[in-house]
Amino acid sequence: MFGLLVAAAAAEPDWRTVAWHTITEEPQHNMKGKPIISGGMPMGNGETTALVFPVGKAFNTSATFGLGAGVHIRLGMMTAMASDMAPMELGIVSIITDPPLGDVGFLQELYLHNATVEVSTSVGSVLVWVDASSNRVTAQVSGNFRDVSVLVSSLRPAERFAYGGRCSKPTSAPDVFSVPAGPGSLGLSHRNDDSDIALLDKPAAFNSTLDQQGLSSLSDELQPMDAWRHLTFGFVVSSDALVAKPGRRDFLQGKARAAVGEWTTREIVITTLAQQSPSQAAWERAASELHTSHRRLDAAQARGEHVASWASFWERSHIWVSGETAAGDANRAARTLSASLDRSLSREAAVRALRALMPQDALLSLDASTLTLADGARVAKWPDTGSQGHDASQPDPSRQPIFRVAGAVGGRPAVVFDGATTFLANKDMPLPSQSTIVAVFQDHGTANDCCTGVFYSGGGCNGLSTQHASFDNDPNASVLLIDWSGSTDTGTDDVKNRQIVASVVYNASGAFSFADGCLQSQTGSQVGAAGKSFMIGSRNNEMGRFFNGTISEILVYARPLNATELAAVHTYLLTKWPAGSPLRCRGLGDELLELTRRYAQTRYVQAIQAGTWVPIKFNGMAFTSQLPPETTSSGPTYRDWGSCNWWQNTRLAYWNMLAPADFDSLETILEYFRRMLPLLERRTPLAFNHSGIYITETSTLFGLYDPCDYGKSAAERTPADVPFGYEESRWTRFDFGGDGGLPELCMMLLDHYLYTLDDTMMAKYLPLLSGTLDFFARHYNYSAADGKLRIFPTQALETYQCPNWPATEADCPLNDHPTVAALHVLTERALELPTSLTSAAQRTQWAALRASLPELPMVFEEGRTVVAPYEGYPKNGITTGNVETPELYSTHPFRLLTLAASRSRGVDIAPSIYCLEQSSRSTCRYSDDNEGWTQGLMNAALLGRASRAASKVLERSKTKPAIGYRFPAFMDHMQDYQPSEDHLANLNTALQFMLLSPADDGLEAGGVLLFPAWPCSWDVDFRLAAPRKTYVSGALVNGTLVRLDVDPPERKGAVTVLPCQP
Repeated sequence: MFGLLVAAAAAEPDWRTVAWHTITEEPQHNMKGKPIISGGMPMGNGETTALVFPVGKAFNTSATFGLGAGVHIRLGMMTAMASDMAPMELGIVSIITDPPLGDVGFLQELYLHNATVEVSTSVGSVLVWVDASSNRVTAQVSGNFRDVSVLVSSLRPAERFAYGGRCSKPTSAPDVFSVPAGPGSLGLSHRNDDSDIALLDKPAAFNSTLDQQGLSSLSDELQPMDAWRHLTFGFVVSSDALVAKPGRRDFLQGKARAAVGEWTTREIVITTLAQQSPSQAAWERAASELHTSHRRLDAAQARGEHVASWASFWERSHIWVSGETAAGDANRAARTLSASLDRSLSREAAVRALRALMPQDALLSLDASTLTLADGARVAKWPDTGSQGHDASQPDPSRQPIFRVAGAVGGRPAVVFDGATTFLANKDMPLPSQSTIVAVFQDHGTANDCCTGVFYSGGGCNGLSTQHASFDNDPNASVLLIDWSGSTDTGTDDVKNRQIVASVVYNASGAFSFADGCLQSQTGSQVGAAGKSFMIGSRNNEMGRFFNGTISEILVYARPLNATELAAVHTYLLTKWPAGSPLRCRGLGDELLELTRRYAQTRYVQAIQAGTWVPIKFNGMAFTSQLPPETTSSGPTYRDWGSCNWWQNTRLAYWNMLAPADFDSLETILEYFRRMLPLLERRTPLAFNHSGIYITETSTLFGLYDPCDYGKSAAERTPADVPFGYEESRWTRFDFGGDGGLPELCMMLLDHYLYTLDDTMMAKYLPLLSGTLDFFARHYNYSAADGKLRIFPTQALETYQCPNWPATEADCPLNDHPTVAALHVLTERALELPTSLTSAAQRTQWAALRASLPELPMVFEEGRTVVAPYEGYPKNGITTGNVETPELYSTHPFRLLTLAASRSRGVDIAPSIYCLEQSSRSTCRYSDDNEGWTQGLMNAALLGRASRAASKVLERSKTKPAIGYRFPAFMDHMQDYQPSEDHLANLNTALQFMLLSPADDGLEAGGVLLFPAWPCSWDVDFRLAAPRKTYVSGALVNGTLVRLDVDPPERKGAVTVLPCQP
């Protein structure tokens, strides 16, 4: 039982630890088939990051790179980047023990509550953490070890090498091994030099990009912004117990061997450093001095301060969700097969349910208990015991499975398939598109990421399969798969190495899979297709798709069984083939525990990366875990989409930092843009002959366009081309307001001030807001008829584009919805700021801009008024692309049309709700998508649609880790790269909005809505930040608020408690 603080009793859910009881076999492979570290557990302090992982068996991924048995620390820094801004990791520190840790009593744990990883066995343990307040990494090695040694490995080639760039040809020098802190130390570092970049034949990315985009005249003035030239980064490692091995610069060995059986503890200290240095020697001196200071620290005191820092982090906020109530128990019952299919039975159906117990009524009936073969004999034919004569056979002896008299649980018979070559088939058994497949089998494990073919219907793709999956406790698990062409419908439970009764039902409403009567997955539309043949043990004898395990019985029905019939078949088979304890059907409580864990894990993963001005990398974060060899299409430095940042994706991690009061983390994204100001302020007058600042979606880390999207250089452009101030890419060219970044960043800035009332912070970052509004006030024309601003040319995100130059209103949007919504909100909130922070001239400009704004675009469509993506929608000449919903940017991120706004301002949100839930318009229906950066779940939460928001949040929380990765919060590639940054970031934001959302009733009021989109079946205990330096905490149990605390108490009136929703 887990869950909730109820009244005075605390029952905190188990979110603090990620624990694995089996060692991960390394390496695994990602979705591209490239080698990665799978079992890494992440840690960091916002600047230094690390993956800690054990290796049980030595491996090599190239002729020059491999890792041996031991515990390894893969080090990185957010500020460690190549000359083209590509993140580069520092290297690997390997801890090797004698005797090896082994795997007896193995346990690998990440303690989220203090950001520490421990790998332990019966022999000893290795405890590792990155200090919360300094770039000091500590490893404590304890156990019955005769010796401990340290090996340092570079992730890069030993000579100049090329690596993957999006449209450039970057190269880099090799790493340097050194002894910077004396003979008992090792150092590994990397230095950027001016020969690294081959872009436009210029010596450095910063200068070459200025040149490409017509701004070379600013080069000398802006050189202080080049944070990559001569950047040197690396680490130093040493220990009192270790000395350098003679003749080696990569190996430390023990000073003296311990006695056999003597329990010892050795401390290894690592210092990381990234800084621009005039020379390699200068970096080594700085690294040595810093490492020496780290070695002098009182270890116990430093550890205590580290633990206290993380305790403070977790104490200031939490969301613990539970469902183990009567509602939760009912929900578990609803997940059994009897509640998942049609339960309305006629008298005739009831009779059929009894007949379904008889295998001879089936289209196909294969029963291993009827085979009369000798134990170990090959199975050339498995006779159909029904009335149809559809025997399964295999004429090739080398491909015949084996019969085992006691191959199943309980000493019962089974046919054994080897997962490589063996299968049985029948070329003539028509199977209609609506059908039922039931099997008793035990999967022994598969590496197949598609389908294994327990039963496969050829020509139609109906079938029952298993598929490889990764779970917290097993990276090599197996789950059920509903087979159909393109299927991704995998189950929720690990079924490897357990005998189950499994079934798939294809009917008119979709397809459903069950294991031991527990619903595993389902589709929302009919996917079945008629077949004409079948295979047992292989999915079409193709691409390694073979079943590895035992099969005892298969029943196939030429129609979809209803719930009662299927329950009867399951009961019959579970009785006939007993397997001990059947699967326990997962209930709402189980799912909400995973939701609580995933929320905490996501907050943690963001915090350990958000400590410098460098944003969390949208395409893989700091944890791609890729291994050598380094090539232009794979390896440690490679990422899809390259080294630049894309705002549509990068932004999402930062929206969920307000509610947990992670203000310091949020400020890092503000600082990222503030550092661009010198360039942005100088660029606009040159590009457009007016003041202000702008940026588009894809940009370098110093504020210029992504060179790939900029296209043809400014010097090469002709009068027929777009002016040099624009990029050529039609995907982003005219979008300064939606995916452009600065308006949404200003929304974050204003929210930060709303929550903190921090005048110093607002004064520091106000130029971002004032410069953005200045740009929009000056960049566009005003209507001669009514003086309204005409935002043209523009586009509605990447979805409704303006493809041609010069732009015309026939093929280009006017007054796109995201920009109009942004300007309405930003001008209103800017004018609410204290006059001590703003000037009279600014307030005059903002008021005039606000008065000139056009109305939010709407259209009368499908018999009602609906939010529109731009004014004058639809236009036939507009190019469309991507899968965004720009017409709901007035909900998120700009909160102009929300449940809160309907209450505080009386606005009509029905046009937005209709788009979200019912409109047939394609871009409205993109709200149904629920992966990666899609934001339908946040819109549902802000519009008060509890059921929709809850289902999407739960769906995300159940997403399995990316292929090859074991850590549960490392999500799949989706739109970006693996691990995905934004899939779970959006989960956290939506969950917060469901529970507590700003009332958006003005800076002075600073109200909040409690439970604006919260389902009554979800119990919750929470503590979250609210506007005006307020904290709200409480507990909801069985739909009743049992505790509410507001700090300070005088702000309790600002909290509006709404009823939870059924």
